[in-house]
Amino acid sequence: MDILAGMSGLKTGIDLLRSLRDALKSGQMKPDEVAGRIGEIYDYIVDSKDALVDAKDRIQELQAQLKSLNDESVFRSSLIFDSAGLYSRRVGNIEEVYCSACLDTDNKRLRVTGGGPDTGAPFRHIHGYRE
Repeated sequence: MDILAGMSGLKTGIDLLRSLRDALKSGQMKPDEVAGRIGEIYDYIVDSKDALVDAKDRIQELQAQLKSLNDESVFRSSLIFDSAGLYSRRVGNIEEVYCSACLDTDNKRLRVTGGGPDTGAPFRHIHGYRE
């Protein structure tokens, strides 16, 4: 059940409760009909509660997805592509180097270890494995 159906069920439950109250005040309703009406109202309220719980869960899922996308966007915007075909970024005093093939193709943040252009030593990285 979606949120609109839940809200509609809640409105229907309120309308039924109002008519039950009015019928009881005026004496138009027999006492043996009250239990059936209360059960019907209860069902609408429970359905509405279920819809609200589902909507809350969905909102939490969407918030988690949004946070993940925002985190990825911040990470990607912090990267600099260098002439060696690698991505790098500075985090404090540490330079992180990432494999561009793994990041662009598989969306994996695999850091390249070892040397670099400044050290004259080769980088160490095996595609698909984290070092």
